[in-house]
Amino acid sequence: MLEYRDTQIPNQSFTLEYKKGYRQWPIDVHDERNAEACLDIRSQGIAGKNLYHRTDAPPYFHQFEGSVPELFVRTSVIEKLKIVNTLLAPHNAEIFVYDSWRPAPVQKGGRAWCEADVRARFSEWDTSRVMDVVNEFWAVGPEDESDIDPLSPPPHSTGSALDLTLRRLSDEQELWMGTLVDDTTPKAHTDWYELHADDSFSDREARKNRRLLFHILTKAGFIVNPTEWWHVSWGDQMWAQIVSKGTSQEVRAWYSSTNPRTH
Repeated sequence: MLEYRDTQIPNQSFTLEYKKGYRQWPIDVHDERNAEACLDIRSQGIAGKNLYHRTDAPPYFHQFEGSVPELFVRTSVIEKLKIVNTLLAPHNAEIFVYDSWRPAPVQKGGRAWCEADVRARFSEWDTSRVMDVVNEFWAVGPEDESDIDPLSPPPHSTGSALDLTLRRLSDEQELWMGTLVDDTTPKAHTDWYELHADDSFSDREARKNRRLLFHILTKAGFIVNPTEWWHVSWGDQMWAQIVSKGTSQEVRAWYSSTNPRTH
């Protein structure tokens, strides 16, 4: 498995193209997997802490309105994460999850925070250019769960998309990935350090760790969002469209929106 650290991440320009318009990809809402329950991953032996419910973690340092402490994930996705952890354990590593199922107010709040941050950094930009960045990192979502279109849900409303990283088992220190989770610059792109890394210890370590994360998750069947090294999914629209376009064999998504607080 450690050879993954020395195996280049494929150029993600094709994946970026495959991703475009994924919210229109068909979902088979009648697939039995769409009825799966969500469980808090911590109850299943997977480490994590909800970034949007914390007050001690960058870049936000505040608790988002409507956030929940749980990290809800579909049961089949949890089983795949357990397999990944089994492979990582002999190498002193494990998955650490920041976010999974996301309530609608958090989706709204994240977009608003991102927009305010981009406007503050680039005051000379017009609204169109600002929103191009916002839309790259934060999906459009409605005001409330009840308003979500089941055929075009925000990825994190499905319980099958996660934001995660890797950490060491021995001391629970996160592996260096080069940026914070939710970074909104091109450095967040999954293959950034394949294309732009210098010869510094920092860049080389970030590149190796991103490679490990990418290869072990994709080997398990997940896709990694080409613009966010931390965002992975299985069974949702982004996953189905990228897999379909990458293999020329159409696969429908099967996870639509869910609300584990009411199930």
